[in-house]
Amino acid sequence: MDSGKRRVFEAMKCMLADRMARYGHDEAEEVAVMDKLPTKEDCEKTGKIVEAIAMAAFPNVRIVRSEVEADWDHDGDPVLWVRVVVDKQPGDRLDPSATGRLRLQVFKELQEAGIDAYAVVTFPSYAEMGDAA
Repeated sequence: MDSGKRRVFEAMKCMLADRMARYGHDEAEEVAVMDKLPTKEDCEKTGKIVEAIAMAAFPNVRIVRSEVEADWDHDGDPVLWVRVVVDKQPGDRLDPSATGRLRLQVFKELQEAGIDAYAVVTFPSYAEMGDAA
């Protein structure tokens, strides 16, 4: 896992721990929630949630598609690797404050949808994806 993904992942992990502490959840409950890998249906639902949030966050950017992959992180916790493929020129940057808010909103909506995994969201351009696009 590269350092950027690791920083985002660790931040999301801290937010979940804070939320669980704030609402009275204990560590045993966290372990029970975190011991299963998200299903294919969870991945599909995550893609739809993230695409809708991205379209609202970036109304002037065409969202080509999203790709979601469920996996385990280095600590054995479930993680969703989400790529939101956008139609922008390589090197063009999306507004960092908007992407930060988007990640927080994704975290919140996934929790509300009952998807208990950390979503690491990236925004490669259609051109950067090459043949994979």
